[in-house]
Amino acid sequence: MVNKITHIKERIKQVADMQNISYKKMFEIINMSDSGFKGEHIRKPIKSDALVNLVTRFPEVDLKWLITGKEEKTLEKEKTVMNEQAENYGNSYKDRYIQVLEENKELQKKVINLLEIKENLKKYS
Repeated sequence: MVNKITHIKERIKQVADMQNISYKKMFEIINMSDSGFKGEHIRKPIKSDALVNLVTRFPEVDLKWLITGKEEKTLEKEKTVMNEQAENYGNSYKDRYIQVLEENKELQKKVINLLEIKENLKKYS
C-alpha cells in the first residue's frame, strides 16, 4: 500500500480518524494547538513530546509509519502471504505476537529517546 500522506502532522490527523476521536481531542492529547496543523504549519516539524504523548496514549500506532509514512510488515500480513489460517498458529502464535508487541514497545521507546536527544542537540547547537 502506498501512503500518499507525506507529513507527520497529516498522519497524526489520520490516527485521530482511525481512533474515532476529534482533531481537537487529539491536539489536546499530544499537547499541541490546532494552528500547528493548518496551512504552511503542517509542514513544520513536530516536537518529540507530542510523539511521546501520542504513542503513550495509542501504543498500537506503528511508530515507523507515524514518522516515515511507511508501514511495517505485520504478522497478520505474513499470515496472508503464507495462505494459512489464524487457527493454525494456536498459542505459539499468540505468544509470539505478544513478544513482538513488547519488542515494538521497546523500539518505540528507543526512537522516542533518540528524538528527544535530537531535540536537545538542536537547543544547544
